[in-house]
Amino acid sequence: KQRSIVFSELFIIKTISVIICLCLYFLFCNLFLIEYQKFFIILSIEIFAVIFDISWFYQGLEDFKFITVRNIIFKIIPIVLIFIFVKSKKCLIEV
Repeated sequence: KQRSIVFSELFIIKTISVIICLCLYFLFCNLFLIEYQKFFIILSIEIFAVIFDISWFYQGLEDFKFITVRNIIFKIIPIVLIFIFVKSKKCLIEV
């Protein structure tokens, strides 16, 4: 029960931190780098995804097998998606 409470508190702190970082990120993008705004919006998805990364919890439990398998899967998926969706140079430039 105490582990659940600590996990919830840390998760809330992390969520608030990510939201603050996203606000600062969008502020920076809108003020300084307007010509690359599309790219920054796409990359903001990665910042938002940090909220759902709970690998720190499994590191605390010393469950490194889960972390390793998860990381391997999440490294392979983007590579496969790149090969599926990127067919030419034109696909890269039109984002």
